[in-house]
Amino acid sequence: MSERRYARPFPTRAAADPVVERFLAGDPAALRELYDRHAAVVHGFALRRLREHHDAEDVTQQVFVRAWRGRATPDPRRGPVGGWLMGITRHQIADRLTARTRDTERLAFFDDLTHHISAEKWDGNPGHSRISLLRGTVL
Repeated sequence: MSERRYARPFPTRAAADPVVERFLAGDPAALRELYDRHAAVVHGFALRRLREHHDAEDVTQQVFVRAWRGRATPDPRRGPVGGWLMGITRHQIADRLTARTRDTERLAFFDDLTHHISAEKWDGNPGHSRISLLRGTVL
């Protein structure tokens, strides 16, 4: 009869990291150290998902801002802080993709709307702007 081997369970307590402990205590220098450790991975992950450098940079910044504001949230016993940061990153990427979709839908709506504005509304008055006509049509 063969002996069964089981995977080792996750450790119940992550190894104490003085930088993480200082971060949790509110030390801004520890935030800089965590940024130096994890920003490249966060940025790379965001860039692969978003495919836009500007968006990936914004997401990276937001991840560390949210981490700082929510520093009471992570529990070092549940795993490394890098995993927590990647969770924040996934949420920020999802938010960015949702915003992109909304922006695209809005632009498509207004583009479609401008095609439906009748020629009479333009009445040759140079004072009429496309924006004021759109506002009048939408409102």
